[in-house]
Amino acid sequence: LILDKVIRLNNLLRIGVMDAIDDPDAASRGARVATMDEQLKEVGVQSKAFEDLPKSEQEQAAEQTWVKARSEFREKALLPTLEALRTGDTAGAERLLQEQMVPLFAPVRDATNVLMEQEEEGAKAEFIAAEESYTVARNLMFAVVALCALGGLGFGILIMRSILRPLEETNLVLADVAKGRFDRKVAARSDELGLLIQSVTTVADTLRGFSAAQNEIAARHMAGEIGFRIDAGKFQ
Repeated sequence: LILDKVIRLNNLLRIGVMDAIDDPDAASRGARVATMDEQLKEVGVQSKAFEDLPKSEQEQAAEQTWVKARSEFREKALLPTLEALRTGDTAGAERLLQEQMVPLFAPVRDATNVLMEQEEEGAKAEFIAAEESYTVARNLMFAVVALCALGGLGFGILIMRSILRPLEETNLVLADVAKGRFDRKVAARSDELGLLIQSVTTVADTLRGFSAAQNEIAARHMAGEIGFRIDAGKFQ
């Protein structure tokens, strides 16, 4: 952006010189010269700002060429032409325009083009680096999200297994109870599911005890102990 301002101001100075040479009115020509004096000062300010920017070794070499060409153009062409216009010597200004300004501006233009190309290449390199950094960050984010999703899925599967496995075992206990088998056990738990398992286990234990008591009654009666009774309080 700074270099663009310098280029624009240099073009305004060249156009201003040609307009001032063609201006027959001395007052108007003096005003044009005053405007160019201000533009020349602004060129110095913007050029200094550009020179203060950090640059690579290659850019520094191109900048030195640009500074040298610009200084020669300013001292040997632009300032003498403005002075001729300031004193009303339009013929001298015309001669300086053709003999000094035009040939000496060519190296300034060429050096400026080199700097512009280097700036463009630097901007492209920065864009590519930023794009690569964005791609890496994006892929990393996707990887983290995927890992979190997989981790959450794995954790969910573990939780489901911790719930479904005891339920399956409890279902087997109930199936055995329905078949008259009361010896299957389920591991105890300390949560709400554990309360359910404990209740099923209690029912199974009670039925097992009741079944054993019935078998004992049958055996006692077969042995002739017809008056034998079980303790009903054990099953209440």
